[in-house]
Amino acid sequence: MTRWLRTAYALWLADTRRRLNLLAGTGPSAARRRRAARLVVGAGAAAALGALVVLGRTLGALAPPGADVGADLAAWTWSPVALWFLCQVLGAEPAKARALVAPPDADVLRALPVTRAHLVTARLVVPAAGVAAVVLCAGAAVAVPWLAAGAEGRRALPVLLVHALGAAASGVALRVALTAALMVRVVRVPHLPRVAVAVVAGGIAGVVAAPFARAFAGDDGPSQEHAARLIGDALTAARPHAWSVLHRPDAVAWTAAGYAAVTLALAACAALRVRATVRRDAAADPPRPAATRAPAAAARPWPSSPYALVGRVTWLRLLRGHPQTVGGLARLQRAGVFAGAGCLGVVAGAGGPLWELPFAAVGGLFVAVALVTTGEVVQVCGIEADRECWAALRQSPRPGGAWVAAKVAVSAAAVAAVTGPFCLGAAVLCGVGGVAGWTRALLAFAAVALAAGCATVLTFFCVPRPEGFADGRVTRAPAADVTEGVLVALLTVPVTAGSALSGPAGPWAHCLLLAACLAGAYGALRALARRDVTATALPHRPLAAPAPQMSAPSHHHTPRTHQ
Repeated sequence: MTRWLRTAYALWLADTRRRLNLLAGTGPSAARRRRAARLVVGAGAAAALGALVVLGRTLGALAPPGADVGADLAAWTWSPVALWFLCQVLGAEPAKARALVAPPDADVLRALPVTRAHLVTARLVVPAAGVAAVVLCAGAAVAVPWLAAGAEGRRALPVLLVHALGAAASGVALRVALTAALMVRVVRVPHLPRVAVAVVAGGIAGVVAAPFARAFAGDDGPSQEHAARLIGDALTAARPHAWSVLHRPDAVAWTAAGYAAVTLALAACAALRVRATVRRDAAADPPRPAATRAPAAAARPWPSSPYALVGRVTWLRLLRGHPQTVGGLARLQRAGVFAGAGCLGVVAGAGGPLWELPFAAVGGLFVAVALVTTGEVVQVCGIEADRECWAALRQSPRPGGAWVAAKVAVSAAAVAAVTGPFCLGAAVLCGVGGVAGWTRALLAFAAVALAAGCATVLTFFCVPRPEGFADGRVTRAPAADVTEGVLVALLTVPVTAGSALSGPAGPWAHCLLLAACLAGAYGALRALARRDVTATALPHRPLAAPAPQMSAPSHHHTPRTHQ
């Protein structure tokens, strides 16, 4: 057992030194750097802890706990504990779980006596426990001196400590269990579980925030007393009665037993899941030589259409790409889903839309949200993300314009998928209604998405060469964002300027204008796809070669993409 702990500690120490850039170097100079780092970190932690203790003693001297501190303790601890568990749930990311199954330094770990249990302990359990310990110490440094300043506070101190320790331990166990459950992909699309969580969380948040939104949407706005009463009522209604019961002094033993049972159950589930992944990997067949493998095309032939081919390559990049490359787009998509569900929850909780905004504001919101997402769309769908694959596509027998049109279509679809939930939810919240209103909103949304897709592709040919890195991300020139914004503004003129059409027939006239623009854009893409664009019109500017990346060899049986 001692040897196992020493191995896990050595792995954690190596990871920590690598993050602090203290891994390289040997001799007295490296030792001095490490001692200096320990001294700086220790001094900073001691200073912060001392400041918090002084703050707690000051609060105890100025506002000592009163006679009703025991009854108010449940109300004070409910929101921090709920926020803590929410952070633990959101911190269990599939990318981190995959990094534990297939770590990027697997070639180095393979030569060391390191098991998956060591890896999970050093890279998941210890960091999560460290964060919990820091948060617990910071809270205790303020709360303990304050409660110790009065007799009633000293009687409530054991209750607070039990809940603090139990919440910290069970929260860490929950995060470890959720991450261990994500080590094996249980759905075909790994982003779907978090999208479902974002939908549910956004709807609940919208329903809870509906009274506040209704109050702030009034003509004069809420007063300070009214806003404080709303917040207090919402927190009181959200707190279950059992939480107040568990804060009684006579229920401390049962509370500690409950926290211990939950923590042990979650830890057991995590351990069983890690052991299951080890047995699964051990029982898996070793990879066959390349000469005996069945061709991947026989299992699923690649499409011949440029649109389908570019779409499938982009989809594979989204599923298998480096987290630094595809993580930004995935986070934006989940944020859009959360915000859209929140808007619908506010409408459902308030009984109807809170505002009746003009369509010019709605159209401007569509354009602004599309501009926010184009930077991450380029990382996954842009020509910059294809690297050498773009030159290979242009050398195919098909017309060169077909690949450009396919990139425009895929980029527009990506913008629509990322911004669609939020745009439609915001349209409902802003009072869009009726057949004409929704037809106008949907056509405007499609026009904005198509304009953003065109702008991302056109920017590639208007700015200096981008730079590529080993993790897959692409850094464009500073003028790229400005150029892209100008192109989006020009291409979305029918959306923004057409909103000024007034009168009874104004919405339908705007619909006809947007439909004509979409039809014209479709015809232009079809004409571009049939045109054999020469190298002069579309200059070939390959990306700079990325730096070599140390990673484990891959044994995928599917055709290689740009990764």
